[in-house]
Amino acid sequence: MDSMTARLPTWIPAIAAMAALVLTGCSRGGTAQQAPRADSGVAIAAAVIALERSAQYQLTADQARQILPLLKVLRDTPVEDREGSRALAEQIRGLFTDEQRGALERLRTEAQERARQRRSGGPPGAAPPGGPPGFGPPGAGGPGFGPGGPTPDPARRAEFRRGALDRAIQILEPKVR
Repeated sequence: MDSMTARLPTWIPAIAAMAALVLTGCSRGGTAQQAPRADSGVAIAAAVIALERSAQYQLTADQARQILPLLKVLRDTPVEDREGSRALAEQIRGLFTDEQRGALERLRTEAQERARQRRSGGPPGAAPPGGPPGFGPPGAGGPGFGPGGPTPDPARRAEFRRGALDRAIQILEPKVR
């Protein structure tokens, strides 16, 4: 574990990894049949928060001065404007250094590995999932959040996005004063 993940609350690396997944996938082409991607605004907010919580990858005051107005515009961009949100997120991501992008990529890779381990029953040598009979996860019920699955309520998505971006803005504002 490097010094970046050692100081972070447990939820920060997970959100940062999600952000990195979305950010690295934003520039890749896609088809209309793919599942909708996570919100670019939430992803970039999580990336900013993760970098600011790290010991060695924090944004500089100059980066914060450039990123802060973009975050505010992104916060006020409608959730439905995916292309506008993606463009703003890419512009913000372009202001990160190679080292910062590398740190986010490492978090993404670690999150993918943890997810793979969870799907396969845990790390090598771990007990099988499920526990005693009756204490395992419920059986397959219906569709998940993939194509054809339920879609989160747009109002809740917008509220969550605004909260994530507000938090990133609050973290950066002291750097530009």
